[in-house]
Amino acid sequence: MTGPLIFATTYSRLLARELQLDIDNVAPLLEGTSLSPQQLFQLDEYLSLPDQVTIIRNALRISGNPALGLQMGSRVHLAAHGPVGVAAYTSATLGDALDVMVRYQNIRGQFAGVSTERDANEIHTVFNLRVPYDEVGIFLIEALVASAQASMEFLLGHHLDGTRADFGYRAPAHAALYAEYLRAPFRFDAPRTMLSMPRRHESTPLPFADPIARQLAEQQCEQVAADLQQRGSFASRVTAILRNNPGQLWTLDDIAASLHLSARTLIRRLKDEGTSYQYLLDEEQKRLATLFLDNPRHTVESVASALGYHDVSTFRRAFKRWFGVPPSEYLARRHTGGT
Repeated sequence: MTGPLIFATTYSRLLARELQLDIDNVAPLLEGTSLSPQQLFQLDEYLSLPDQVTIIRNALRISGNPALGLQMGSRVHLAAHGPVGVAAYTSATLGDALDVMVRYQNIRGQFAGVSTERDANEIHTVFNLRVPYDEVGIFLIEALVASAQASMEFLLGHHLDGTRADFGYRAPAHAALYAEYLRAPFRFDAPRTMLSMPRRHESTPLPFADPIARQLAEQQCEQVAADLQQRGSFASRVTAILRNNPGQLWTLDDIAASLHLSARTLIRRLKDEGTSYQYLLDEEQKRLATLFLDNPRHTVESVASALGYHDVSTFRRAFKRWFGVPPSEYLARRHTGGT
C-alpha cells in the first residue's frame, strides 16, 4: 500500500478505555498530538501515523506495562473491528472467517500487511510490520497477534489447540509476560512473525453463519476501504482543509504546517500523487466561485469576498486564469444560456 499511513481512532479509544480514561481526563494520552478529546471520541475519525505513535508511547508510559499491546489485543472483542468483525462472525467456517479478516486488514491496521499461507498441515497467518520494531512497533505486532488469536477462539467458542506463535524479532525485556496473554507456545528470533494453526480447524463450521449478513458486511468493508484510501492521499487531505475553511486563502506553508510537514515535503508528496498545491487550490476556488456565481443573489464583489479576496481585481484575474474569461463574461454567458 502506498501513501501515508493513517489509523482509525477506534483503537486509540480502546486504549483510553483500557487505561480507564474518559473525555474529561484523556489529555495525558493525547499529549503531543494534534487530536482533541472531542475528536478522539468522535466516530469515523482517523489520525496520522505520528499522532498514533505518540499516543502509543503515552499509553505505555501511563500504564507502566510494557506488555500493554498483548493485554489490549487479547481483550479486543471481534465487534471492535466493525464490518470486518461482522463479516467474520457470519462466515461459514473458521477458514472463511480468517480469510475475511486478512483480506480487510488494511481497513483498520495499515501498520502491518497480513497474509495467509497454507501447507499440508497448517495455516500460517503472516504479519509484516511496516513500521520499525521499536517499542511502538512491538506494541502493534503484539496487539495484532493477540487479537487474531482471541478472535479465532471467540468464533470457535473454545480454546484453539495446536496453535503456535513465531515472532521475527529478539525477545523483548518483557518476554516473560507473553505467556500470560498467549494461549499457545511461542518463540522469538524466528524468520517471520506469524500465527500458525492446524488445518483441521479450517473447515470447522461457525454457529452464526449467515451468507446474506456476510455479503452486506463485506459491502460495508469495501466502502470503508475505499473511504480510507481516499482519506489517506495527501491531495484529499489538502482538499479537505480547504473545503472545511471556506473564505480563507491558505498558503502552501499554512497547509504544510497543519499536516505537520515542511512545505518541501508536501510539494514532493503531492507530486508523487500527480498533482500540486496550486492545482488543488485552483480547483476548490473554481468550485466555490461557480457555486456562488450561479446564485443570482451574489455579485462578483460578494463572491470575491466569500473566497477570501480583499481585492476584487485580484479575484477577477484569478477567475480569468481559471476559466479563460472574466467573471462578468461568465455571468453573461450563463444568463443567456451560452457555454
